[in-house]
Amino acid sequence: MTSENLNMRKHMYFIGVSTRQSSIMKVFPLWMKELGMPYLSLEGMDLKLNDDPANYRRAVTQIKEDPRCLGSLVTAHKINLLKAARDLFDYLDPLAQLTEEISCISKRGVRLEGYAKDPIAGGMSLDTLLGPGYFGRTGGHVLSLGAGGSTTALVLHFSRKQQAGDRPARMVIVNRSPGRIEALRRMADAVAPEIQFEYYCQHDPRQNDQLMETLPPGSGDQRDGHGQGFARIADYRCRPLPAQRGSLGAELPRRTPVLEPSAGAARGAQPHRRRRLVVLLARLDTGDCTGVGHPAR
Repeated sequence: MTSENLNMRKHMYFIGVSTRQSSIMKVFPLWMKELGMPYLSLEGMDLKLNDDPANYRRAVTQIKEDPRCLGSLVTAHKINLLKAARDLFDYLDPLAQLTEEISCISKRGVRLEGYAKDPIAGGMSLDTLLGPGYFGRTGGHVLSLGAGGSTTALVLHFSRKQQAGDRPARMVIVNRSPGRIEALRRMADAVAPEIQFEYYCQHDPRQNDQLMETLPPGSGDQRDGHGQGFARIADYRCRPLPAQRGSLGAELPRRTPVLEPSAGAARGAQPHRRRRLVVLLARLDTGDCTGVGHPAR
């Protein structure tokens, strides 16, 4: 490779947990070739989940000071990275400010900019899957396992729907810790007053099954003539977490329903019950899932 070609080479970072295992590492070069940018590469930057804030700041500083870096994709660390390094950014788009997370970092000259793209990209995928007026046509509700980035993006997407038939009348959200629920509740109350939200802080997958029992048929998969489902996808990376010994349902203010999990239970569908959940969107890096589903018949 000539020195001229070497000087042309640019890269962007991929901030995740186990980036080498991601399929994007194989797909990205193919994309760049099609776009006529074969000199642009993707470099993984692995951080632990809930890492030390100093490591998040170090990662952002590296992006900012690397002259050959054009920006970064952020996956598992969207919220924690922004919380730790907010002051290092020169600009945050309105969605990043609203969601308190970033999924895209770009550089414009000396400026470092952060964007939250999940509500846009995830919303476009959802619209393609469901088509117009899905919830009005079927009466379906939404069950979300996890109150993180996927669910936040989905709430924002629904909040922008002008037609009532394009958003669910009811959305049920389950999370293991009360902090994320309260943060999501504040945002949802502000941007989506038309939707009835129910929040549950608990761990037990059997109680998640009970919540799925409350969803009407239009909420999920029935291609066998019993309903109007949109997909036949079973539990996409919703894996049980390590056992939580002696865990108890956390108390939440403002009349939040709280279910008390049994000791040793874990969030997510049990392996032998996984076909009960039709998953629509998944946060692959953390296992958080946003699903629309009902008990399989």
